[in-house]
Amino acid sequence: MVADAAAAAAASAERVRTIEETLAAGADLEARLVVATGARNVARRLVADLQPSRFLAYLLEEERAALADLGSVHLEELTDGAYRFSDDDAFHVLDMNAGAADRTADSLSGGETFLASLALALALAEMVARGGGRLDSFLLDEGFGSLDAEHLDRAMDGIGRLVAGDVDRLVVVVSHVEQMRQLMEDLIVLDKDVRTGETRVLSGAGPA
Repeated sequence: MVADAAAAAAASAERVRTIEETLAAGADLEARLVVATGARNVARRLVADLQPSRFLAYLLEEERAALADLGSVHLEELTDGAYRFSDDDAFHVLDMNAGAADRTADSLSGGETFLASLALALALAEMVARGGGRLDSFLLDEGFGSLDAEHLDRAMDGIGRLVAGDVDRLVVVVSHVEQMRQLMEDLIVLDKDVRTGETRVLSGAGPA
């Protein structure tokens, strides 16, 4: 009887030890699973973030933000601090005289749109030059007609900056404003014959 009891006690102790070892192994496996799950989630995020499209979008957003910031510097200079660009990805103009009210493109006058475009052109040319590249040409279409004399002078100063220095760059300005002829080095004039309705192209140097 005593021997049987001792054997049963020994067997029970062995089972207890086995159960404890199993529980310890289970806890270790659970801890490893938590670590592995975390590593898997990090790997998944890295794979998603490093997809070519996502990485390119990140780089473009960085450049867009830099373009908006630099464009704001030029736009504030051209408008006496009245306007700057928003920090979002829409390039909205903020009216600083109206509590930084958001101005969408369709709410801007022709002159305001032109100055905003010119500010971005100046910023783009500067950013490309910083990166060792170059932009060979710009086309600025209309916008001068709604500018007063002061802002017209500032616009022309901005255009002058586009062609300043050692950069061999062509800037084409399209305008119906007569006084612009006095400010351009070279002119291409479209002249419509009132009798025949035909349009002639008159090319030549601007005023000396």
